[in-house]
Amino acid sequence: LLLAFGNIKKARLLHRPSPRQGEWTLLNHAVLSLQEEFSRFLEVPFIVEAVKWRVFEQTLAEVREHAAAIPPDELQAMIDEATTAVRNEMREELSKKDA
Repeated sequence: LLLAFGNIKKARLLHRPSPRQGEWTLLNHAVLSLQEEFSRFLEVPFIVEAVKWRVFEQTLAEVREHAAAIPPDELQAMIDEATTAVRNEMREELSKKDA
């Protein structure tokens, strides 16, 4: 604490942070500023679209890698089964909305 402005009646006690505390405050402000800029950057539509495509491509590569060991007939049967299940679920949802 530092007594300032000489006049005791008008004196104010000023808090003077230690150098470490000041460094942390500066660092916190810098980090928050970077986070705000980065979040604005991520909201740019073409960046969002690029990230979605990248995730899709990675997922597709993983599926291809795992499916490489499965015989084609068995893989087609799995795809057909999943497609039928999803179509049935969609039909049920549509019939509930229409009712």
